[in-house]
Amino acid sequence: MASPDLVHRDETVTIYERPSILPHGTGDRLLEVRDRTFRNLYSASYARVPEWTAIVFVTHREGGSYKLHCFDLERRKDIAVKIDDAFGFSGSGLGQPNTKMLTCYVGKVEGDALILIERAFKTPERSYVFDRRTKRFTRNE
Repeated sequence: MASPDLVHRDETVTIYERPSILPHGTGDRLLEVRDRTFRNLYSASYARVPEWTAIVFVTHREGGSYKLHCFDLERRKDIAVKIDDAFGFSGSGLGQPNTKMLTCYVGKVEGDALILIERAFKTPERSYVFDRRTKRFTRNE
């Protein structure tokens, strides 16, 4: 198996990409944080949630199953919730600057609710709510 290539490193997270052994296959992106490794990173990177001392990012599985992760940096605990396809949330732009045309960023934090804003080219921005207390991810209407 090929050794992973370093994509990003900062004081919190390291992201690696392992190339595919197949000529036209997709590789695996790995996110390492506080001695934990998360495979199949789908989001561009991660977003900080300083109010919670946490980060958020998206992973995927075969068959199109996506999960939003909220990783508590102090307690080293992960809350992962499955993303319902019906919401239309991609999460691929999470971690991109909010000035980009394709992005997802933290809009605000209200207690246990995290508001994520997603923008995709010429479509209107959509907002989503992650409630860490109830472990629910919903579209904000």
